[in-house]
Order: sequence, then C-alpha cells, then structure tokens
Amino acid sequence: MVLTTVLVAAVAWGVGRSLSPDYGAEAVAVVHAKGALASQPESSTKLAASYAALIPLDMQIQRAVEARLQTGGTPEYNTTNDTNTSLLRVTFTASTSADALAGAEAVAAVISQSSPVTSSIDPGTISVIKEPESATASDAKVQLTAVGGVLGLVLGLVLATFWRGRDRRIDELYELRERLNCPCYVFDAQTGEGFGAVAFALGDNAERQAVALPAGPSDQAAVDSLCSVLNEILGYGSIKPAPSPGDDGNEEIIVAANSTMILVVSPGDRVLLVDEAVDLLTRLGSPPALAVLVEKGSGGYRGPGGDPVRRPDASSAHSAL
Repeated sequence: MVLTTVLVAAVAWGVGRSLSPDYGAEAVAVVHAKGALASQPESSTKLAASYAALIPLDMQIQRAVEARLQTGGTPEYNTTNDTNTSLLRVTFTASTSADALAGAEAVAAVISQSSPVTSSIDPGTISVIKEPESATASDAKVQLTAVGGVLGLVLGLVLATFWRGRDRRIDELYELRERLNCPCYVFDAQTGEGFGAVAFALGDNAERQAVALPAGPSDQAAVDSLCSVLNEILGYGSIKPAPSPGDDGNEEIIVAANSTMILVVSPGDRVLLVDEAVDLLTRLGSPPALAVLVEKGSGGYRGPGGDPVRRPDASSAHSAL
C-alpha cells in the first residue's frame, strides 16, 4: 500500500508539473433585494444564494461576457455566495493573469449593469464592491499529488486484498495444523521453548532415525537450529538435518528411506510451498510424522556452533509436555 501510494502520487506530481498553471481572479458584489422582497427577512441573503446558482447557467450572461472579452473562447467563470450573507463572489479562470483579471471585470460588469441582459437578475439588485486586483495561479502539482496519493492508497488496498487471498502463508501454529494431518508443534530456536513436546513426539519413534528437512530452501537455517538444539539436549546424532525435499540429487532417496520425517516450517512460508513438500514426501512413501514451526526469536536462528541456548530443566520440559 505504501509503494502504490508513493508511486501514483509521484506520477501525479510529474503530470501536474508538466501542466501550465491556471490563473483565477475574483470580484466581489453585494446583493440588495428591491421592491416587495426588500421587506422580507433575509431576502437579500436568499436572493444572493439564488443568483450564485443561476448566473453560471444563464446563456444570455455568457454571451454578453463573450462579447465584452472578444476572445473567441468560452469563458470559464463561477459565482458563489458566502453562507448567511448577501455577498456574491465572481471567479474567472484563464490561462494568463491578464485574461483572468479582464474576465472577472467583464462578468462583474455584465451582472451589475442597470439594465440586466437577462430576466434572471432584477435591475439594481447587484452592486460591485470590489474589483479584481490580482490573479492567483493554481498549483496543479499539489492538487494532482493529493488525488494521486488517495488513488494510490485505494489501489494498494485492492492489490493487497487480491494478493493476500492468492499468497496465503503459514504464520501461526493453528494454520500449520489446518494444512497437515500429522502432529504439529511450535519451537523457539533461541530459548528452546517447546522442545519438550517435540522430544516426547520423537520418543514414540525412538527405534528409527529422525530426519528434519525444510519445507523449502529458505528454511534450512531453521532446520540447522532445530537439530542443533535438540541434539544438544537429546544427544548428538539423534536428529539429522536433510536438504529440501525438492533439491536435485539422491537426497530424496535417502530421505525417503527414513520413516520418521520432521517437516520444518518457518513463519511466513507460503502454503503452496508446504503443500508441495508434503505431497512430494507422500509420493516418496515417507509423509511427515510431525511438523515443527520454528520461530527464530528476536536474536535470529541459533545454528550449529552458535551461542548456547539455555538448556531447559526437567520441570520446564515436563510442563511443556
């Protein structure tokens, strides 16, 4: 989401930078209700709001403004009313500062003249109180960048939702148990926590050699760490590491000949990777006897020859069981 937000905002900023700025000039008028309307409360305020909506849509006013400017193009102007006031603001937009100033003056003159060009305006009800003095350039970069950032965030959310459903991963023990039909355990490679449950499971197959193999090549460090810790506790040689079941060579034959298979999975492994490893081992005749989710902890994996892991005592092993 961060990546798409930054990228789309950057593209929008680049587009905005390549665009020529527009200029806007403003004239301010005040509306005075005449005749029978003048005696009604807030009549001028309501009339100003009506004028603000009608003036940009009136074609007679537009033709009169075009005649004054004689530029040949369609004038771009708008009128707004300050809330709860009788003020009427006229804004004219053009490609140059001079055209914007001239346009705002033309619109103000057309709507305030004593003989209005349209029946939408009552004579003498609009008076100009402030002529346009300067034109302000609009910064398209800022506007487009803001819009691009919002669109990038939305795009990131869509992509994340789409991708997450197609890139499922194993992050928790319950997710591993949902995928496999064998006993599953969690093991902390730094503290040795969880070793008791794994050792107890291996005790049921004590007559056979235990082999730990990674679900994928990136899990080899987790395998080495698991074997290092358990061999230190159970006796060296109790568990042998093996390469990934998909590696080339005769490792698959060696692995298949050992019946007590320990599939080692790291948090973040793709579900597809785990499924492929289980399928391959099953076809070789040695499906996993158990699976271990090896968490590396804050200090990373502890491999052979690394700093010693705190050896759990008998009471902690018993509680783990």
